[in-house]
Amino acid sequence: MKCIRWGALLACLGTAAESFCVLVLSGCVGVTRLPTRTNGPTGATIQKNDIELTFLRAGTTRREEVVNTLSRIDTGYSNSRMFWGRWSESNWGVLVLGPFGGDASRNWHVHNLLVSFDENGVMQAKELTDDGKVVDSELRALLAKAPPLDLSQPVVITTTHGGYAYGNSFQGDLRDITLTKDGMLLSGSEISTLHRFRHNVKYFPVVKVPLLKVERISYDDNADAGRICHVLHLTEKTPIRSQTGQYMGQDMGKKILVCTSADDLATIFKYLLQAGPPNMRWE
Repeated sequence: MKCIRWGALLACLGTAAESFCVLVLSGCVGVTRLPTRTNGPTGATIQKNDIELTFLRAGTTRREEVVNTLSRIDTGYSNSRMFWGRWSESNWGVLVLGPFGGDASRNWHVHNLLVSFDENGVMQAKELTDDGKVVDSELRALLAKAPPLDLSQPVVITTTHGGYAYGNSFQGDLRDITLTKDGMLLSGSEISTLHRFRHNVKYFPVVKVPLLKVERISYDDNADAGRICHVLHLTEKTPIRSQTGQYMGQDMGKKILVCTSADDLATIFKYLLQAGPPNMRWE
């Protein structure tokens, strides 16, 4: 009669079970091709024919035709001398495969179209660029020729997606920026997490930022087509906490993320060109 070595058998079963659990519970992560998706400036899905550009002809095409034909990518920038279109495309992402299926996080690539017009609304030139800094430069060149802002009364800018945070304990939202001849007034809310399901919301007092404290403004490369974002870099700290991710823990209160509409961005640019410190850097 053959004896069974129960200890060895149990050890083998334990090893097999452990291996099975590792295979089942672990996932695979990798870059993968995905069906192409295109989003307009508001984040809504659009079609390829919404970005048909063959009709654009310098010296012939009028601004009204550009606005009507390319309405799905129109940022809403209302300058009569320029049309600004913006959209993002994704055809690949990071795929995570696990025991219960897979999920992909898309990578988006932002595109911009700038079309310039003469005083009669006739197209002069077009420029396609994926570089937000190029768009900023073109906007500044255009705004440098525009009439000055009237700062006899405060100008209120409503921000969008203007969040900031610090660590895991605080998060908040920059609500608006008031532009005055003496500086910028920032207002918003701060949320302190009490525990998993409860939050304590409070509004921080209005923070005044003198224009001389604005060291530079930089384009936010992480923004997608639905977000036009820039970072104000200050020379001194403010009570406002820094944005999460690349700004978290770095010079808390000296970097302020500002996300706006296209028109409001132009107003901020014009304000800084007109009243900002002469040595302020544009990046």
